[in-house]
Amino acid sequence: FIDGVSGIVNRGCHNPPCGTGALDGGVERAENFKKVLDVLFDGSRPQISGPSSGPGSSSVDNTSSSGGSTADVWYPNYDAQFAAGKCVNDSPVPGGRPTYTTGSECCSFAYAGQASNACVNALSPSSSEEPGQSGGSKPSIPDSGPRPTRQPVPSTSEVGLIVNSDTFVNLERGLEGSKDDIDNKLFLYQTPAFQWIPSSVYKYADFIESLYIMATQGVAGKKFYIGEEGNDGHIYGLVNIAAFFAQSMKETIQYDACDENSWDLVNGKYPLSNACGQLGQSYQDYHCSEEEAHMECEVDPQMSLTAVTHAKWYGAPAPLYCGPKTSDQPFTGFWDYNYECNKGWANPPETCSVYEGQKAGRFDHSSAYASTGGRTDVEGCCWWGRGVIQTTGVCNFGKLNYYLGKRAADEGRESRYPSVDFCKDPEVICASAEYKELKWVAGMFYWMESVQAYNEGGWDYTTELINFVNGGMSGNGFIDGVSGIVNRGCHNPPCGTGALDGGVERAENFKKVLDVLFDGSRPQISGPSSGPGSSSVDNTSSSGGSTADVWYPNYDAQFAAGKCVNDSPVPGGRPTYTTGSECCSFAYAGQASNACVNALSPSSSEEPGQSGGSKPSIPDSGPRPTRQPVPSTSEVGLIVNSDTFVNLERGLEGSKDDIDNKLFLYQTPAFQWIPSSVYKYADFIESLYIMATQGVAGKKFYIGEEGNDGHIYGLVNIAAFFAQSMKETIQYDACDENSWDLVNGKYPLSNACGQLGQSYQDYHCSEEEAHMECEVDPQMSLTAVTHAKWYGAPAPLYCGPKTSDQPFTGFWDYNYECNKGWANPPETCSVYEGQKAGRFDHSSAYASTGGRTDVEGCCWWGRGVIQTTGVCNFGKLNYYLGKRAADEGRESRYPSVDFCKDPEVICASAEYKELKWVAGMFYWMESVQAYNEGGWDYTTELINFVNGGMSGN
Repeated sequence: FIDGVSGIVNRGCHNPPCGTGALDGGVERAENFKKVLDVLFDGSRPQISGPSSGPGSSSVDNTSSSGGSTADVWYPNYDAQFAAGKCVNDSPVPGGRPTYTTGSECCSFAYAGQASNACVNALSPSSSEEPGQSGGSKPSIPDSGPRPTRQPVPSTSEVGLIVNSDTFVNLERGLEGSKDDIDNKLFLYQTPAFQWIPSSVYKYADFIESLYIMATQGVAGKKFYIGEEGNDGHIYGLVNIAAFFAQSMKETIQYDACDENSWDLVNGKYPLSNACGQLGQSYQDYHCSEEEAHMECEVDPQMSLTAVTHAKWYGAPAPLYCGPKTSDQPFTGFWDYNYECNKGWANPPETCSVYEGQKAGRFDHSSAYASTGGRTDVEGCCWWGRGVIQTTGVCNFGKLNYYLGKRAADEGRESRYPSVDFCKDPEVICASAEYKELKWVAGMFYWMESVQAYNEGGWDYTTELINFVNGGMSGNGFIDGVSGIVNRGCHNPPCGTGALDGGVERAENFKKVLDVLFDGSRPQISGPSSGPGSSSVDNTSSSGGSTADVWYPNYDAQFAAGKCVNDSPVPGGRPTYTTGSECCSFAYAGQASNACVNALSPSSSEEPGQSGGSKPSIPDSGPRPTRQPVPSTSEVGLIVNSDTFVNLERGLEGSKDDIDNKLFLYQTPAFQWIPSSVYKYADFIESLYIMATQGVAGKKFYIGEEGNDGHIYGLVNIAAFFAQSMKETIQYDACDENSWDLVNGKYPLSNACGQLGQSYQDYHCSEEEAHMECEVDPQMSLTAVTHAKWYGAPAPLYCGPKTSDQPFTGFWDYNYECNKGWANPPETCSVYEGQKAGRFDHSSAYASTGGRTDVEGCCWWGRGVIQTTGVCNFGKLNYYLGKRAADEGRESRYPSVDFCKDPEVICASAEYKELKWVAGMFYWMESVQAYNEGGWDYTTELINFVNGGMSGN
């Protein structure tokens, strides 16, 4: 049933390819459908008539029995849900499981962060003994708040001389003054609304603790560079920190990761032996020099460890792990990221339980599968990258242990971490809640060893840093050299290892850090300075120029300072509006500063005429009043008071929190799923009331059949509707169609007219309904309110007339780096809020797939939960529900809304938020509920699916 529905929505037929191509996202749509059914029926689908193969309860208890033999090690029982997961020591030990010496150690690592504490609570006292020497930290100590102030040190000691020096005091003072901006503007990771939000792994408080350690005690006689003597000497140290941050932001912070992820694909699969080394490397063979060989860690083939961080995308590989080969499992296989493991409806149910938040995937040990380096096991492979710049290999972990860890203490040397054995447990760098600074300490150790000490080919790090500062901190030469050292091992790549990866991004990071640390104005110490001075700019128009008949946004300013102006001539490529208030409402919707509205004169705020555009949105002031009563004998009254509608609404209301918090989710590239900001249950239920009682064109949204259980058919119709909506728009948190059709690597601005060769303004009605469609107004100007949010993503779609100044449209240059606050004069990204890169390029005409090189009359792109498109569909909405119905004397739900003059009202209106649902339901009634082709009738198939126990796809 659901595969047939997906075919109709995605390809126009119930049995694709049917001439339009294979079904796209069929598995995901079916998965969505099952999720919705589980929410609406609380995990147990009702039986109405006929045989049922529903799953019954979706829970399962896979804990071990109490009567079996026991093993010498503990391992996680990956069969249960994460929240119910436990550690067991049943024999035999399954292959591919990380193992631990005690049950408490197993719980600490395998079920770290388990809020239920099911693992710990299930242990007997004897299983919680301290682990021996086979590997693993003690269970992490919870973070109970700020640590006590550091103990005073003698002022004449080596540490005292450093921390009391003017250089250190001034450096720390400068950092403390910027600490909030460091956490909230620099230590950010990316989420595909493609927002940047503060990291959960990397914090200023942990960094500053590590700085204190590495600047005063250091490792192997080396210390983290904090600058030179003298009043301004700390500035050199701040620039060293800026370079360190810039590389860290690129390497790990942007991914919110501490452990190395499994990312090396071998013939489309992720070998589990990637833990041994990726791209052909072998981390356990990263030995020290002959002089330092005595410091390195020994490889223990019995060591078993599991990473605590990992990638989080749909089906992402499990955390890296290491462990010995066994007779039962002498090899490792691969991670099957295509496997659909979350099958609560199956009998017996299946869950994804390898790691918390898992959506798909499983271990496949059916045969040996080699990594790029040829490994087919993970014995001794515990040395993957960890920490802010991925410390790797037996030499580096050995040096940390030799100078800072347990080995230093055991051999009588001063030790910062006398109980931490970096050789027995390298995972302590990421796992410890007691020593959170270790992820920074490890990165600083690398920095001191490989970057600060670099002096090759006439390029000495410290000399280049000092010259950069003395020269006014201008240019990219210094940071590009540093990036080469970190990424390729030399200051002037490719140098035999390949071209520099992410050089522009690393340089951009460096400039961001400098702007934060020096508050936008880099100090001059000596020599000429080409620093930018102030990073603000006012590009508002002068008051004396001539004016135009239209208003447009002054895209030169920052979004928060953006205004609408009517200066003449009108620049090409700008959306235009009839009044200033209309321009502010659309071009600067959501502008918290209200700079645009505040800059308008009263005359610029007159109501717009008929050229297009909604009135400015009405703020959402809370819940709407309860609906007015309707006569029980009216058509609407008969529907809303029927048992079918009452039971349907009762069922939905009982699930409304789960609908908002488990179904209406969008994905963020921590690849978490969080509640949508665009699609809400309250707006859906309002639209259901409208479309189930009034409908469009004589059609109504199907709510079920008569009888006690008749509403169940309606709930399944809603489940199918939700399943498609979750795939089409909700997962992207989008209302307007995004510009996504690449033509020779560029995004034509004329994608607004239609993508993949389509022409939305030519989507006409049938001859019988042609009188309903919207006329195409070549003067209409509109701009979408939602858009993609990735780095450099295209601007919102827009439409507008050709002009003599701009008779064509170009493309969106997503590679352009527009955020240059350090430039002179500064540049900002101001086309849309949150923009990180990109710009309009109108230097020449650039055609869409359909051949358009303009956006005149191209205001009919997709909008709403299932992307209503074209002059026919918007016309029908207006004819039955909007202003045209009212003007022609018919009953109208939205008498003031002209869907033909302003189709953007579907996404832009804060007064009628349900419109994005109404538009989708209209499509559903027209194209899905009415479908009856090739012997496949939608309503008949739905009823058969329910009567057959709701089994299958």
